[in-house]
This record gives sequence, structure tokens and C-alpha cells, in this order.
Amino acid sequence: MVSPGRGRCSAARAQPKVIDTGFYWYDASNIDDPEIQAVLYE
Repeated sequence: MVSPGRGRCSAARAQPKVIDTGFYWYDASNIDDPEIQAVLYE
């Protein structure tokens, strides 16, 4: 027997819309952006 509140799917809980992973997408269109330059290795 599962007690109340247990066994629920985590998807049933409210999840944040955005999770900051620190990932930056860059390509030729934004490679010179100061925010991108700050995280690139030389």
C-alpha cells in the first residue's frame, strides 16, 4: 500500500520554466558578443 503523497511522478510538481545551466549557444552571428567572449578560452 502506498501512503498518501508518496509515489507521485515528479512531473506532477511545479517545475521552473528556465533552469540556468551556464550554457551559451554561440556561432558566427554572436561570437563577438562580450557575454560570449567572457566565457571562451583563448
